[in-house]
Amino acid sequence: MKEGDVDKRGLNPNPKKINNENVVEHVESFHPTISHYRREHAPNVRYLSSDITVRAMYSDYCETHCTDQEKLISYEYYRKIVKDRNISFAKLGHEECELCQKFLIHNPRTDLRHRNCEECKNYEIHHEKYILARAEYQRNVDVQNNMKAGAPPRPIKMAMKSKNDAIEILRNKTKLDKPSIIKSDQTTMQREYLKYLRDELEKRTNNGEQGLTIKQQITSKVSTPKILRNSNGQSVTRSKDIAEVFAEHFSNVFEREPLEELPALDPNLRATEVIEAIMFTESKVQAAIKEMNIDSSPGPDEIPVHVLKNCGIDSYLASVIQKSYDKGVLPYLWKTALVTPVYKKGNKLDPANYRPISLTSVVCKVMEKIIVNPL
Repeated sequence: MKEGDVDKRGLNPNPKKINNENVVEHVESFHPTISHYRREHAPNVRYLSSDITVRAMYSDYCETHCTDQEKLISYEYYRKIVKDRNISFAKLGHEECELCQKFLIHNPRTDLRHRNCEECKNYEIHHEKYILARAEYQRNVDVQNNMKAGAPPRPIKMAMKSKNDAIEILRNKTKLDKPSIIKSDQTTMQREYLKYLRDELEKRTNNGEQGLTIKQQITSKVSTPKILRNSNGQSVTRSKDIAEVFAEHFSNVFEREPLEELPALDPNLRATEVIEAIMFTESKVQAAIKEMNIDSSPGPDEIPVHVLKNCGIDSYLASVIQKSYDKGVLPYLWKTALVTPVYKKGNKLDPANYRPISLTSVVCKVMEKIIVNPL
């Protein structure tokens, strides 16, 4: 510093801190909507009518909020908030799109579609894209809600920023290898988010349902489809209809062996070893329960494994199982199963690309383990 210069350090006022909540609340007060016919290309964008402009929204904000100097913001800052909220402007008109309107004129009942009709085929394809895009939007919302529960770690933030930068590059049509950048950042973000969930699970091991929810997010591979094609080639979206499509498919692929053709036993056959009578003691029940995976899904009786492990009912189970074995009668729920479809590969709309898994009673599994051990 030269002689005679005035030291101005510390004389400037502190930078104004802006409360984003007021701005976000004002933007959301215009109620941006999700327009279904745009979701295929922009699954995360919400829309406001083109009759509204950002400048008009900003003017309204200034009139209602800027009497307080602490809430005064620039137009550029308000515009950035609108952009960060993934809001775009379009001429919405009626919520239904041109294809939907065209089909309704052709056929007012959406549940009556003809396989050989070109209009019905076009609407079928359009409706499937709408269902899938809405499902993608809901998955993104679920991820965002999960991440709001705790601040996402820095690697996730960096990957998200890098991906958004790559998308911005793609919009500007530069010569960089944009698709590979976006794919790489997407993979990094998913990997870091999975690591984040696992770390959260370790912290919440003793936190009951909340920890179990995070664990299900990490380990679950079963996902019931939201849309499926039946044997007539029609798409179904109701849960009951989807279940009936799977039931029909799985029953057709199952081959029941005829019992009339069982071979007769050889009359000269002699037993070499005799299995001793099985006793279902408390210690055997404890050992069988200890071997069971606590993450196993319950069967129709809705009794999970962790109840058997933590509730101290071994002696009662031993008594119930012993009586069932002695009388040769199994409870009805022990003989039934919940069939769940698991996706393999290929088109997710085709039920043939799913395999069934059966969820049976865990209490019956305890009985089976004790019976099998001596064999």
